[in-house]
Amino acid sequence: TTTACPTVTGIGTARATGGVTMAMTNGWVTVPSGPTLTPTAVKCFGGNTGSISLSNPQGTTPMTYTWAGPGINGTNQGQQNPTGLIAGTYTVTVTYGGGSTGTGTAIVAQPAAALSQTNMVSTVSCFGGNNGAINLMPAGGTAPYTFNWTHGPTTEDVNNLGVSIYTVTIKDLNDCTL
Repeated sequence: TTTACPTVTGIGTARATGGVTMAMTNGWVTVPSGPTLTPTAVKCFGGNTGSISLSNPQGTTPMTYTWAGPGINGTNQGQQNPTGLIAGTYTVTVTYGGGSTGTGTAIVAQPAAALSQTNMVSTVSCFGGNNGAINLMPAGGTAPYTFNWTHGPTTEDVNNLGVSIYTVTIKDLNDCTL
């Protein structure tokens, strides 16, 4: 809003709710502060499940959103809350009614490494035996991990195995699967 000033001999600034109020020769003008950005991390390393939630300052009328960043494309450019983002740094310029702009930056994170596993296999010592074992060592992703062996167990390591083929599915906290 603009309110006439009795006399203005210079330009000054003062804090105001929702922005900065500046004395102009034709009165006081409030310039809105920038938007508030809240990023959501990518669930699985290398994925595109990140997003950013943007809140505009109270009392502003946003007109356009111009985003820049590694996951911005024709689908999410111009959206208030872009989704389908990969990890990286994103910036936005919001143009408000009246032509003023606000900018913001957010970092969409991801797990430090992809879900992976190594294993140590102890083979059966003699024909017909069942003293084999598999010791899994999961890494990356987001702990804790869950395990689902095709022969039934849900433990990380399995023992008392006979000669066979054993398969396991490993999931992390974010449901990333290996």
